Amino acid sequence: MAMIRCSCGFFYDDGKYGTCPKCSGAYRAGISEAGVWKLGRITSGTRMEGVGAEAFFHVGEENLVAGWLVCVKGAQRGRDFRLFPGFNRLGRHSVSDICLEDAQVAREGHCAVVYEPRRREFFLTPGKGTTTLLNGKRLEMPERLEAGDSVGVGGSLLIFVPFCGKERAWETL
Repeated sequence: MAMIRCSCGFFYDDGKYGTCPKCSGAYRAGISEAGVWKLGRITSGTRMEGVGAEAFFHVGEENLVAGWLVCVKGAQRGRDFRLFPGFNRLGRHSVSDICLEDAQVAREGHCAVVYEPRRREFFLTPGKGTTTLLNGKRLEMPERLEAGDSVGVGGSLLIFVPFCGKERAWETL
């Protein structure tokens, strides 16, 4: 049993999985497959009060990076985490889309960064019973993320860097 970091940035147990369960090795092989998100990354019918988002759906190809979170404080300082369309769940467990090595971060579902391709917008959603800070203020409901926003979770501080947005999206490139 060994924890492996796939080239897509996801950590997984190679004794449990033969290949990365997030990208099925497609990222490493340079293959871009269209289709359904793996590991339940789509949650249809999710409603985000206050931001008017009705639901989040997969649009376009898998494994196309939409942005990054860059750790500027904490155990993983200097490391970047890729964000993809749909939900990007943050936690310290290896099945999280963004796995932080921080004992103050919930194992699963501490918070999530969501990219909605149809609206070309990012949102930060809080987890249940966890403390997440957006630009130093406690996150109580989903909020829109803007370039340069800081996300505080546990003892870590992450800076949001978008690739997709109003000016650019994979669907138009």
